[in-house]
Amino acid sequence: MNHLLILSFVTTIFNGVFTSDIENEKTKITVEITNLRNTKGSVSLGVYTNQDDFEDEKEYVLEVFPKTKTDDNGKLTVELYLAPGTYGIAYLDDENNNGEMDFGLMLPNEGFGFSNYVHSGLSRPDFEDFQFTVGTQVTKVKIQTKYM
Repeated sequence: MNHLLILSFVTTIFNGVFTSDIENEKTKITVEITNLRNTKGSVSLGVYTNQDDFEDEKEYVLEVFPKTKTDDNGKLTVELYLAPGTYGIAYLDDENNNGEMDFGLMLPNEGFGFSNYVHSGLSRPDFEDFQFTVGTQVTKVKIQTKYM
């Protein structure tokens, strides 16, 4: 009986230390998306770590969130957890939930945006235009939705 009690105590301590170490490796990222025109569909956040992966559309992390919590002003706030490092977020307002950007006459029909960067022009930005650094403190990223 004493062995079970000791084993339980040691396991609890070990699990607590192990879990705390894992949680401490990542930082909470608050992403504020503005200018959404409706609550249909979802938002997809592609997190990239460099220019090559951005060009090849190889996300480090891809997170999809429903737009159900979008407020009356077209703002949606979501959270990500990332290890310290350099990242950039490319975002899609996927209004029909098909997992891809829809186009009309060569222009996007759905909204898009980039972390801490308001895009102007028709070509893709460079990774360095929308990159940000994650440290150990909570980081806030703003994305303004653009529609064509």
